[in-house]
Amino acid sequence: MRKLLSPEIEQEKKYIFNDNSKDPLGEFKQVQGILDLHDGSYKENDGQYYDLLGILNSEHINLRQRNSEDMEWTLKRPVKDSSSISKRDEKDFSSKEDALEFLRCEWGIKLDDVEKELRLKTKRVKYLFECYGGFFELVFDKTLPIVTV
Repeated sequence: MRKLLSPEIEQEKKYIFNDNSKDPLGEFKQVQGILDLHDGSYKENDGQYYDLLGILNSEHINLRQRNSEDMEWTLKRPVKDSSSISKRDEKDFSSKEDALEFLRCEWGIKLDDVEKELRLKTKRVKYLFECYGGFFELVFDKTLPIVTV
């Protein structure tokens, strides 16, 4: 049902270049230079997000289907924590039915079906670097909604 090797808790510290950023590309190059980042790996993700009547959204839960070879389904919900690092409980499934069964049995969300709500395409560059004896992953995403008429 669930991929046994999938991470249980994903931990992130997010920094966002937003409308207040006067020069996002310049700021990115500045971060790249300060941290001496080289040879990032590039990847594009394409995913459909599902919900029904905003039920998952009201619980801050995402149900995503990756548009890839394995068409993997992922459930994510925040872990309540007082630190500045965002943590999400993340579960992977091979089918929508398995994800919905998990929602009902484990998280108590009674949904029999969901509908496509949103499609997002993400361009990602990932860097691995060593600092203070540990390895860190630094990821930059550019996410675009895909609108079909």
